[in-house]
Amino acid sequence: MKKLFFVFAFFYGQILSAQTFINQYSTPGGGSVKILHQIGAAGGGYYMCGAEQKKGFVAKLDTLGGILWKKQYDSGTGTFEVQDLVESKNGTLIGVMNTVEPQNSNASTTVFKLSAVDGAVVWATRWSAGKTEFTCIEPSVDGYILAGSSFNNPANPSLSENQRLAKIDEDGAILWQKSFVTPFTKVRTLYTDAAGNAYVTGMTNGSSLLDEIFVFSPDGSLMDNFGYNANLSNVFLITAVRPLAGGDIIVASTFLLQGGGSVMVVFRIRSPGWNVVWSKSYRINGFNGEIVDMEQSPDGQLVALCRDRTAGSTAPVVLLKFKDNSSFTWLRTIDVPSSADMGTSLSITPDGYLEIVGSAIFDAQNSNGFFIRTDTLGRVKGNCPSPDLNVLVQNAPLGTNVSGYGNGGSFNRTVVNDLAESASELTRKLEVYAPDFTFVVPDSTCAFDCINITVNPLLADLTGLEWAFPGATPSVFSGPEPPPICYEKNGDYSIVLITSECDTVTRQIVVNSNLGVPNAFTPNDDGVNDRFRPLLDCELTSYVFEIYNRWGQRIFFTNEKSDAWDGTYLGANAPPDVYFWRLQYNRIQEDVQQRFSKNGDVTLIR
Repeated sequence: MKKLFFVFAFFYGQILSAQTFINQYSTPGGGSVKILHQIGAAGGGYYMCGAEQKKGFVAKLDTLGGILWKKQYDSGTGTFEVQDLVESKNGTLIGVMNTVEPQNSNASTTVFKLSAVDGAVVWATRWSAGKTEFTCIEPSVDGYILAGSSFNNPANPSLSENQRLAKIDEDGAILWQKSFVTPFTKVRTLYTDAAGNAYVTGMTNGSSLLDEIFVFSPDGSLMDNFGYNANLSNVFLITAVRPLAGGDIIVASTFLLQGGGSVMVVFRIRSPGWNVVWSKSYRINGFNGEIVDMEQSPDGQLVALCRDRTAGSTAPVVLLKFKDNSSFTWLRTIDVPSSADMGTSLSITPDGYLEIVGSAIFDAQNSNGFFIRTDTLGRVKGNCPSPDLNVLVQNAPLGTNVSGYGNGGSFNRTVVNDLAESASELTRKLEVYAPDFTFVVPDSTCAFDCINITVNPLLADLTGLEWAFPGATPSVFSGPEPPPICYEKNGDYSIVLITSECDTVTRQIVVNSNLGVPNAFTPNDDGVNDRFRPLLDCELTSYVFEIYNRWGQRIFFTNEKSDAWDGTYLGANAPPDVYFWRLQYNRIQEDVQQRFSKNGDVTLIR
């Protein structure tokens, strides 16, 4: 697949009119860039955060992902990641940055507020008691919720002893803080609903094979918790929860099978009791899938962001869409050229566009961050169609476990003034492949009909598109919007779109038998070719057939498809001559009633 690309740094670059894009971000000279999260900016554009060359970073982007400003941050020696970011109520930003050292040796969190104008630090605070690491921040009704863990389990440093939860105000002051003794490995996700309730997920110890969901009220009270497994000896990861109107919750998860491989599972649960209403597993051929994020689109359906867990996999980023009654809607694939494409975060705009960030990993030392914006159907200008992936959807039996946890001790907050910040160059590369060449034709039509080709609007932005219509009129066309295509004979035909930048795309159409309109007849009562009419086999909703002589007089009219002209006019034989006919009819095509009009001439022979 050939690719065109434009490379530019900072404020400079080519502005495209399309609403979809694939951006990759890298540092000059190579190195590691990892994008962990992005949010829409209230005034337009985006903010994104992650890690660049062992430092955390936050960047502000324009509406096409161009870099307006970017700052790096660290709070001392070590490797840092800005793991989550929210836009505050007064238009500033609040970020969560962690060290990336082993959890049992140097885990700590810095929470800091930034100016949205240039990324300057307004205030910073650090939690360090119990090797606390906060990984998630979400807005609440009167502040911001932080969720994380402390790592002080001497028997197994990889296990967390306490789940941490805190609420802060605009100035970083702690409104309340909670510590729950739970055998989590690590808090995995945090979601807050419109009422300010917080949903926290994480995995219990390996012997129970449960992932649990904790629900907290806006004041930090533990309202409920419940865990799920697959009734099998598999590791079970809950990676996203989304409450629905009415109280139900949609949960996205992944089973890591003991024999290798994985199964993606989505299920709906209902309070009280948190019973499973339905559960479906999704397996994709050749894809060791894991759901990493999930969001609800404006049409009420759910979209899951998936990645291939196989190390070094070249599998694309995958999107699954399904309804809240478990019905599968579609699968989309998006290629980001690299050794491994690791999507980390998904968001959906109010108008339904999908936005994905992650890392395009090349090797242990080099990776690019990427930012993808698709249309409402998960398609991207700049992506050729990938080979079809088959999705196997099955019921997935789940077990439920409900237990209670007590509130533990508190933890410390220290205001820090030494949070270092620096500006550094980050280069954006806008990848423009040939687009998803989606065009639609009817499955079948009738001979002598003309069909319209419905074309993906993204084609309008490209040049050099060539069409071929073997057996039709016209037979070829150049450009993004072909005219109506007409067939005169029955048979199976191909419609082909050819481009120098992408694979040829072909659609098939069946033209049903219509015998056509004769060009001569002999009304001599010998029983052969005595009458003249169009020979149309297709079902019509209306029909008008007229014949005129060379002086423009109408000498025959009918609106019955079976009626034919017998060669007479006003009770007498019409003279041998050339006569002109006009045919008009309506029929249903592509679920729409369409009108057709044809004309020609016929020779009367006596």
